Amino acid sequence: MADNVAAKALAAKLKSGPVTVEMRANGFEHYGLLGFSLERQDRQVTAVSGDIMLYNGNNICIFYGNNRWSYTPLGKVDGKSTEELKAFFGTSTISVTYSLKQ
Repeated sequence: MADNVAAKALAAKLKSGPVTVEMRANGFEHYGLLGFSLERQDRQVTAVSGDIMLYNGNNICIFYGNNRWSYTPLGKVDGKSTEELKAFFGTSTISVTYSLKQ
């Protein structure tokens, strides 16, 4: 998890239970509505494969490509290559459940 207000708020939310998000593909990421908002601390960044970002305060994005935009970092997927992330997410809408490892 990133060290910022949004990531800490997401972690606190996940402590009370998992959150499932319908995520859509757009070629370099999968994105979806969280169902709640987090405080934004957006900055211009180049997101790279494995980055987990907050967009517009209520969308979560997981990248398997690059994109330069204004995001709030939430975390990073460790130990997975770009190819592994692309294969996992595929090209269609999927449900992703976020939870904290206990």
